[in-house]
Amino acid sequence: MERAKLVVGAWDLSDAEQHELLALADARAAALVRSKAGAAAIKAIADALMERGRLTGEQIATLCRRAYGGRECAYGAWNAYWPATPEQIRSGFIPERLRQAA
Repeated sequence: MERAKLVVGAWDLSDAEQHELLALADARAAALVRSKAGAAAIKAIADALMERGRLTGEQIATLCRRAYGGRECAYGAWNAYWPATPEQIRSGFIPERLRQAA
């Protein structure tokens, strides 16, 4: 959240808009951590980082796919659902246009 504050603070937004954005970011982060799949993905990434020190984007994507049971949405599938709600995040929602991971 500290990094989010820095980024949002650099934008030309009113204090109220900044507060609203940060509150939504906080709610989404909390929902991700509290979701079964999200918590599993975060733990898998943390464990792999402790073991290896660095991960590629593809390695992180693989860990996330595993945590979400092999589900991965197709590119652009979130466009119709954005912004994601905390309820969607908590439930592990994946947009319908999904593809199965290889």
